[in-house]
Amino acid sequence: MRRLTVLAVALILSFTAMPSAAAHGAGTLRGDTEGGSIPIFDPGAVSARCPTGFQWILETFGSGELTSDVYTGAFTYSGEHCSRWTTSPPDSADRTFPGRVGDGVLTVTTPEGILVLTYSGAFAFRGDVTLPEFTTKVWLRYQVDGHDSTGVFAGTSGRGVLWGNDQTGYQLLRLIGWLGSQG
Repeated sequence: MRRLTVLAVALILSFTAMPSAAAHGAGTLRGDTEGGSIPIFDPGAVSARCPTGFQWILETFGSGELTSDVYTGAFTYSGEHCSRWTTSPPDSADRTFPGRVGDGVLTVTTPEGILVLTYSGAFAFRGDVTLPEFTTKVWLRYQVDGHDSTGVFAGTSGRGVLWGNDQTGYQLLRLIGWLGSQG
């Protein structure tokens, strides 16, 4: 039931954003990614990068396919965000442990320019951290950072959702939203 609720919210957010985006000359932005992730637990790095209360940094990397009005094709990406448990850290492989994501930055590099997204959201972790073997589902909201984007993405605006799975460091994510020019 929870999965259905999250999917319904993601679809509502996507469809809610699209009519207002269309009114401002924006088009859809869609992408599928495949890649990996590496956690960084160094307290010094976390305190230098993250707001108080976050417990680790997750670095991500990979490639994918993007579809938009200004570019359609392959891309590579790198990103990082701050993570924390919203309850206790995992102590059972049979339970799901919720967490928060904050201060995320995803850099999508294409032959036509760089698209920068900032994001935050939530995750649900299930698995054994001592092996490590786990599955994490993520639900993120993003905004386009047109100031730091370049090429065909320079000066753009937009927003949307990113959701997907991380299977012991192997990530599959889907991106859906809109991309338009700065108002």
